[in-house]
Amino acid sequence: TYAAPLKVTLRLVVWDVDEDTGSRSVRDIKEQDVYMGDMPLMTANGTFIVNG
Repeated sequence: TYAAPLKVTLRLVVWDVDEDTGSRSVRDIKEQDVYMGDMPLMTANGTFIVNG
């Protein structure tokens, strides 16, 4: 089957909260590309392309 890779970019934001005022400030940001798997390719007619 013909397929295309599905990749997403995930971002994790860690906040520091000031208990006196309740205001938030960013402590750390981590961002990473993650491979989620392969998605089968579909034609304009709605059929899938099968190899073989």
